[in-house]
Amino acid sequence: MAHKGSIVGQFRFALLFVLILTESVTSISGLRELRLLGQLPMTGTAWTGGMACLPPLKMAIEDVNARPGILDGYKLTYEYIDSMCSKGPASYRTFRTIHEKPPYVMLLGDACSTSSESTAEVSHFYNLTQLSYGSTSPVLSDRERFPKFFRLSPPDTTINPTRIDLMRTFNWNKIATIHEALEFFSVSMDTFIRDVKNLTEIEIISQEVFVHDPYNRVKNMKDRDVRIIVALMYEDKARKMLCAAYKVGLYGAKIVWIMPGWFTNEFWKDDIGSLSCTLEQITEVVEGAIFAGPIWDNPIEERGIANMTRHNKTLDEFTYEDADIGEEIFKCLSRVTLVGVSSRISFGNGADSNKIIKVQRVQGGKRKLIAYYHQDKSPSYFEWVQGALVWKDNKIPRDSTYISVEEVTVPLTLYTSMCVLAGTGLCATVSLFAFNIVYRTNRFVKLSSPNINNVLLLGCFLCYATVFIRTTGADSRFVCEARSWCFCLGFTITFGSLFSKTWRVYRIFTNKKLLRRTIKDYQLLAINGILVASVMVVLGTSALISPSQVVTKYLTKEVNLIGYDEEVHPYVRVCYSKYASYFNWVIYILEGALLSFGAFLAWETRRVKIEALNDSHQIGFCLYNVVVLSAVGLLLSLVLGDHEVLLYGITSACLIIGTFATQMVVFIPKNDVASPCRGEALQASKE
Repeated sequence: MAHKGSIVGQFRFALLFVLILTESVTSISGLRELRLLGQLPMTGTAWTGGMACLPPLKMAIEDVNARPGILDGYKLTYEYIDSMCSKGPASYRTFRTIHEKPPYVMLLGDACSTSSESTAEVSHFYNLTQLSYGSTSPVLSDRERFPKFFRLSPPDTTINPTRIDLMRTFNWNKIATIHEALEFFSVSMDTFIRDVKNLTEIEIISQEVFVHDPYNRVKNMKDRDVRIIVALMYEDKARKMLCAAYKVGLYGAKIVWIMPGWFTNEFWKDDIGSLSCTLEQITEVVEGAIFAGPIWDNPIEERGIANMTRHNKTLDEFTYEDADIGEEIFKCLSRVTLVGVSSRISFGNGADSNKIIKVQRVQGGKRKLIAYYHQDKSPSYFEWVQGALVWKDNKIPRDSTYISVEEVTVPLTLYTSMCVLAGTGLCATVSLFAFNIVYRTNRFVKLSSPNINNVLLLGCFLCYATVFIRTTGADSRFVCEARSWCFCLGFTITFGSLFSKTWRVYRIFTNKKLLRRTIKDYQLLAINGILVASVMVVLGTSALISPSQVVTKYLTKEVNLIGYDEEVHPYVRVCYSKYASYFNWVIYILEGALLSFGAFLAWETRRVKIEALNDSHQIGFCLYNVVVLSAVGLLLSLVLGDHEVLLYGITSACLIIGTFATQMVVFIPKNDVASPCRGEALQASKE
């Protein structure tokens, strides 16, 4: 299919080929008629370039007939049928005209590949040579199907090197394709896709095909975030595609459409009334589109010479049954090589001519020439028009958003702060342990079960140690396991100790039969041991069935936009276990039951008056404190799943505050009663 601005040159070429065949015909009285039958797409929806073809065609025929020494004794006449750029009407009207009118010596047309395919497959049976001035379908290169077909436009597949080198030039390594479901476009696109896969590292991330409405296909490309799109279709479908692109938002400086070069100059302005988009919207979408196709104005200054030979028969003797003249026309056209306004034309390789490719781009609402692609040279190269190519903001569109990754780790200041606080807690734990050892014979300390208190301090020690173990940025799964074991065992030991002490007070003072019975520390340790063993079974089973592993987790909600179409995707290395949620809920249930039963026991023993023995008030406060902090920590861990750094800071703070508060509430009263002055005063008040 040809560009409107190139029509004069194309038809003069076509007529020149016919004139070459006349060579030196003997002049006789009267003019003999040489009849040409043309195919022009005058109406229809796909392409109506025939309206622009007819005036220059008439001018060319008049010039040829008026010039002496070319067709002496002959008169060149031309008739045409309206092909409607459709194979059905083109075939029917062409062969009906052939049967109803006197013989034609040659067929000129069509510009539309579908029409040319349907007629060229039959015209050779009439000994007719057919010359197309605009068909670009690669199917027409098949000499077995179309033995007497020639064309001025190279097949669309010859544009593939241009398209591929464009992508290499601008570093476009991710593209998408979309084409209309016709054989012409399907073959061209299949060839392009094959060349891309075999010759390049370019990734085709979406391949779309449509019959009537391209909306869903365009939306699919939008969903896949495509930027560079190769499109093959007729103009009417291209307008629908651009309208669909506007509706889904697939347009702007980031999007580049690569379309056939044979589209008319401002095709997007035609037949706007049939679309649900305005001209301004379509123009906005097409801005920046690139068109690649054969040139029709030779950029090289060359002069052409047509070599002629003599024939025994004259052209007016041609009939559909006599193949002699038809064969001579075919042979002459096969040998043609000349230079015209659209560069050198040669059919030495078959039906297709060789041409330089021009590259245009829509800039400011108009198509502008930006480069020539010399594919006839080795190696092929672009000849860029100086200053013609202008990118918005002087930035070449990317084939996709440039993504860099950045690991997120716990800031050193935050980690150091948490470690200092946890270290302070460890020092307090050691101090309280020393206090327990030094004053273990004190009556008040002894009544509060110093052995159980030591076990409680062990649990606190493990809770503080958990803060030092960061799973964010971990390199080994053993770090993950260590943090889980430290926290779960520390929590269980701490509150298991409080639970067992309260249970002893409850058993003694709520059951009169046991008032004279002593519950030993080893019995309390046994209770604590059962609780710890239960948790260890769960942790061990989890480690065997679903061991932890370090995985990379991308923080999708924290993507940062920087520069031009660049994104920084933060990620963290975290611990992951396939069935962790199930085992975690088992732990939650066990620890929740422990806290609930401990709260019940503390409430039941609230009236026991022996202050050194009864920790119910302190335990109640500890339970309240821990329940609140645990609820806050659990809720935030679910809500802040993608904020690993913040989550580390909050959970560490909750752990430190809860553990330190428990230590102080349990041991500060004992420190007071253990001091000599405070102890004597308390004893005197009791007496």
